[in-house]
Amino acid sequence: MIRIIALILFVFLSSCSDNTTTPIIDPNPNDTIATITIGTQVWMAKNLDVTRFRNGDSILKVVSDSAWVAAAEAMKPAWCVYEYSDANGTKYGKLYNWYAVNDARGLAPQGFHVPTDVEWTRLLNQLKGDMVAGSKLKSKTDWLNNGNGTDTTRFTALPGGYCSENGFFYSLGELGSWWSATQNNTTEAWSREMNNENSEVCIIPLVIEGWP
Repeated sequence: MIRIIALILFVFLSSCSDNTTTPIIDPNPNDTIATITIGTQVWMAKNLDVTRFRNGDSILKVVSDSAWVAAAEAMKPAWCVYEYSDANGTKYGKLYNWYAVNDARGLAPQGFHVPTDVEWTRLLNQLKGDMVAGSKLKSKTDWLNNGNGTDTTRFTALPGGYCSENGFFYSLGELGSWWSATQNNTTEAWSREMNNENSEVCIIPLVIEGWP
């Protein structure tokens, strides 16, 4: 089976969970990583929460909007948490920029990878299409204005919001956006987005320079 890790915009490697396991932090080969299976795909059951690449190299931690912008301008891998709040990081995981997602050292733990656009499409097709898949993927709580999902897949997609290219944060509780590993062209990569208004999972091209 294909083993995948899904990322939220800037990015959580998000997945689902039965909420019975501890988040994986800097996993090593001896860690047990909780997973779920949807069709032929195996997804991690927690948002990614690592500070190092697979080879042990550290990923830059960003704690200000100016540092976030500087990392993007330098094309440097980086991570932060929503509004630079540790409490948000504990709940939603870390937000990684494109340069972390796309780094050859590997952001995902050993045996996993960031999903391609094709793999995202396969997941949504397994759930009867992008117009209805969101309700099956979204968590049962935390989405504002009655936007919660049924979470029948146990994917537990969280509305972690996003960090803009200028380092400002938006849409916590309203939106979640997940990277794919597939570039649309030299300046954009495909992502998937869910919101609190409907059950759709939208495909969105994101500018990679400045948009992690």
